Amino acid sequence: MPDASFTVATEAELNLALTAIAGGANAYTITLSADLLFDRELTPIMLAPAGTLTIEGGGHTLNGASQFRGLFAWSGTSIVKDLTIASMFARGGDGGVGAGTTDNGSTGGGGGAGLGGGLFIAGPSVVAGSTLTNGATVLLLNTNFQFNYARGGSALAAIGGIGDP
Repeated sequence: MPDASFTVATEAELNLALTAIAGGANAYTITLSADLLFDRELTPIMLAPAGTLTIEGGGHTLNGASQFRGLFAWSGTSIVKDLTIASMFARGGDGGVGAGTTDNGSTGGGGGAGLGGGLFIAGPSVVAGSTLTNGATVLLLNTNFQFNYARGGSALAAIGGIGDP
C-alpha cells in the first residue's frame, strides 16, 4: 500500500486502518478524532521493516475497559503522539495440565506471561542464529499511560503421578 492517512472515530475504524497497512513498507498516519472505548482486541501493528506508522492522538484516549490489550507493535516503526492509553489489560494464557511421570509427580504447565498491558513492543525473532523478524521500534511523544496492567496466566495441576491410582 502506498503512503496513506486515516482518520478514525471508533475502534472498528482503527482496526480497519491497522489491517489495511499490515505488511506495508511506506509512511502511514492514523489520526484519532475521538476517544475510543475498546470492545474487542486491537489489531497488532505489523509493518514491513521499512514501514512507519504515526498515530496522531490529538489529546484523545484509547480505553481498554480493563479487558483488552493496548497497542501491540509487532514490526516496523511506530510514532505515538499526544495520546493517553488507559485501562488496558494483557493476560497471559493458562498453562496446560501436566502428566505426572516422576517419583514426586509432575506439576502442570506454567501460565504464560501477561506482557504489555498498555503497550507491547516485540523484539527480534531469532531461531538457530537466523533472524526471522526484526521486531518493532516505538517512539512515544506526549503519551500518557494510566491504569494499565498485565497478569500472567494460571498454572494448572498435574494428574496421574507415579503411585496414583
